[in-house]
Amino acid sequence: MRRAFFLFFLALNACATLDEGRKSSPHYRDGRFHNIDNDEAIEEKTFWTLLKWKWFSKREPALFPDAPDQPPKTVKISAAALLAPHGKIRITWIGHATAFISINDAGKRTNIITDPIFGGIFTVARLTEMPLPPESLPAIDAVVVSHSHYDHCDLETLRFLHERNPQLRIILPEGQARWGRENGLTRAEDMRWWTKQKIGAAEIHFLPSHHWSVRVPGDRMQFHWGSYAIVARNTAIYFAGDTAYSSHFRKIAAKFPQGFAAALMPIGAYSPRWFMRASHIDPPEAVTATMDLKAQVLLPIHWATFRQSDENLMEPVYYLREQATERRVEYRHWSPGEAYEVDIR
Repeated sequence: MRRAFFLFFLALNACATLDEGRKSSPHYRDGRFHNIDNDEAIEEKTFWTLLKWKWFSKREPALFPDAPDQPPKTVKISAAALLAPHGKIRITWIGHATAFISINDAGKRTNIITDPIFGGIFTVARLTEMPLPPESLPAIDAVVVSHSHYDHCDLETLRFLHERNPQLRIILPEGQARWGRENGLTRAEDMRWWTKQKIGAAEIHFLPSHHWSVRVPGDRMQFHWGSYAIVARNTAIYFAGDTAYSSHFRKIAAKFPQGFAAALMPIGAYSPRWFMRASHIDPPEAVTATMDLKAQVLLPIHWATFRQSDENLMEPVYYLREQATERRVEYRHWSPGEAYEVDIR
């Protein structure tokens, strides 16, 4: 643990790469990017708050004491298993917030991967295996990155995908494209909240989340953060990235009155709530957000791949099962390598 903090400290003292154009964004004021709702609770979180949690706080009692403290077993798959059949969108959970989304609309296939990370984070080990070797992945048309935190924006993985996919579009949040290009991602671009673009058979919308960003002290909240809608004709898939609960879910729902065929929703890294609530939803809030979005099914991500918080590794899905069942929200209890498929309408 102490070594991990030492390496984290070294990373925090690296140099920042900033784009002066960020200051002209309507979402940038008072020297930083902002959330839709009040985000003072995020501003109040500091490195010393992190130390208070890790070294000086008593662990909260487990909500589900019977939940195993071990990750789910990965389902091994072939590259072909990732590809959507005709008229379908196939969503495969790779682990953490990484999902492979394959769209096959009238024989036109577009492959998108979310927040790709294939290894560990500093000295934090990956606890679930990859469903297939990264070298076996099919051609990818676009990467969408929700924010700059190391477990969602992994430079090694992005460089790997960039080198292997000559036509790859790497979509980053507003303000981060220069960082990408200066780190070897020559096809990096960024998007602003509420904008969209067409890539192959998909329309990609960059939307709000309630979170924050930092890689080094000089770029704290200088790159924006967000979520994505991936749309094929009238069928929309929502990728929440990483987020606390806020009014942004209802605002997104107003822009997508048809609702979502599926919502990839984070459910882990929520304990202790006094520390995590400002930036991470828990399973009850994930269910509420799914209802806000009028999503047909909740696909749980951001749990059990890394140990990032105090809850046992399997507690998030126990908690989700209770909440989703009680509130009659459909969800998928899946393991890395498993897929969910929807029709394109």
